[in-house]
Amino acid sequence: MKKFLAVLILAFGFAVPTTALLTVSTISVAEAQDAPAAPAAKGPANSEGAIARLAEFYQAGGWVMHVITLALAIMLALSIERTYYLFIKTKVNKHQFLAQVIGDINAGKLDSAIAYASKSQSPMAKIIKAGLEKAKAGDKDFVDAMDQASLANVPFLERNTPYLATIGNVATLLGLLGTVLGLIGAFGATAYADPSQKATLLSLSISEAMNTTAYGMVVAIPSLISFAILNGKTQRVLEDIQEASSLVIEKLNKKVQKV
Repeated sequence: MKKFLAVLILAFGFAVPTTALLTVSTISVAEAQDAPAAPAAKGPANSEGAIARLAEFYQAGGWVMHVITLALAIMLALSIERTYYLFIKTKVNKHQFLAQVIGDINAGKLDSAIAYASKSQSPMAKIIKAGLEKAKAGDKDFVDAMDQASLANVPFLERNTPYLATIGNVATLLGLLGTVLGLIGAFGATAYADPSQKATLLSLSISEAMNTTAYGMVVAIPSLISFAILNGKTQRVLEDIQEASSLVIEKLNKKVQKV
């Protein structure tokens, strides 16, 4: 729960300044448009023009753009947290780990195997350690101990990742919602407009309405890609845990039978 709250705080910390910056930029652009035109500056274009265009694009989408920005912030926060946990915190060399642990089991050095497993914070190491500690105490229920440790640690691998797929779908729907609302406003605005201006007003309104769909897709595509990558990594880690657990259980069973 604490980690989830930290993710939300990080998301709001990104979304609020971003929204404020784009809104302020839009106001500045509007003031510049109302002011008398200045001579064109010579030299290469700087980033101010790009920020101004981005601000106009953002403001034209209406309030839905703020909600999509919040979805973007949550997506980035979740992706960073999951990437750190799956690729850094739980990283373990399966072959090296199993070679050391199984070698210690075969040599009867369960203390050494437990000490080696304690050095890692990965779910694999914690599950194997639970079984080794039971076996060292002479308890034949080490399989149950590993199952209990698996129930306690595996959920941390799968948590939060499904939200990325949800955010991808929601961002797309929010973009479509903004477009529909924009089209409703566009047709309503042109209903009483001068006939000579209707085509221009309608085309401009539709262009602005499509901004939300584009922005929703900009958020949805990375979110779905992030989900696919992180979900794939989670499945590989789970497969490694199952393989390692099976090998250790097999070695411990043989050790118990000899005793």
